Amino acid sequence: MDLCNHSSVGVIVERDGKFLLFQRQKLPIAKAPAAGHVDEFDGIPTGDVTEERTFRDAAVRELEEETGLRVRPGQMKLVLTTTRANQCRRKTIDGAKHWHLWRVYQVHVDHQQEPRGNDSESADLAWYTASEIAALPDLESVWREMFQQIGVI
Repeated sequence: MDLCNHSSVGVIVERDGKFLLFQRQKLPIAKAPAAGHVDEFDGIPTGDVTEERTFRDAAVRELEEETGLRVRPGQMKLVLTTTRANQCRRKTIDGAKHWHLWRVYQVHVDHQQEPRGNDSESADLAWYTASEIAALPDLESVWREMFQQIGVI
């Protein structure tokens, strides 16, 4: 079983004023953007700026795994660094309650790449306006909080 090292990345993909969300196929089951753990860390990250490259590389990997979209690390803009208590399907490495140090990036894509689902992780990929996101009853709660914090909704 994979262990949770309390580190996560998320990628908000925007195109033509809409945002890409999908139905997560793994816990927590909800609508969300691409996200995942930063497995490259052996322990709990400190949040130090020197770790930025590792977070960015993980964000690129998660985005491609879950949506098929390929971007370069430099195309993504860091829009939020935050620590949140949120649900996780993994057992924590330190036996603590679940929390994650999040780094959330935003990237704009054009119509040359079309997102696609990954049967084991993502389904029903769709583009949503900010008001449509705000109205979603099944938006993952941590994402509702982060979308609000960065001003998307």
